[in-house]
Amino acid sequence: MTIYFPKYKMGDDGFVAQHRSDSRQWLTKMQSHPDTSVWSSVNNSTFAPPDKFTVKTVGRRQELIERFFWQKLTEEALQKLHQPMKVEKYSSEYDGSFNNEEFTSNSAQLKKDTKLYKKYPLYKDPPLSYWLQNKQNIQGITTPPDYLQPFKKNTTFSKPLEEILDEPHSE
Repeated sequence: MTIYFPKYKMGDDGFVAQHRSDSRQWLTKMQSHPDTSVWSSVNNSTFAPPDKFTVKTVGRRQELIERFFWQKLTEEALQKLHQPMKVEKYSSEYDGSFNNEEFTSNSAQLKKDTKLYKKYPLYKDPPLSYWLQNKQNIQGITTPPDYLQPFKKNTTFSKPLEEILDEPHSE
């Protein structure tokens, strides 16, 4: 069933509705009108929530009690904020067992072995291990060809399908 919606002219403003959902132009122009009894259309950008409900829903005593407790709560929170933080002494296994406050370093030992200290600087170079030195020679470790995509499918380090992966069980 088709509903025929003819073009019609309403009023003296010359508005002609093209579709059923067309709005009258004067509806959108009345947004700034102070009188709320005048109809006006509203969209998301011009919507304002209604004013606060003017009828009291809470009695005077309840209102005073709530105000008193809110003031008390905010005062307590502000007092907690303004109190200095207690800094506890940091203690660890190192402090108790290995850290000796009376210890003085033997800088004479460093002065004696300056040649050795220059060869093996303790606090400047990263520590080296057997595995780091022999990283290229370790069997079975393959590095991904693309470090940005380490889990991308790659067949360069797999055995071909023709090769037998494992020997069959012999019983």
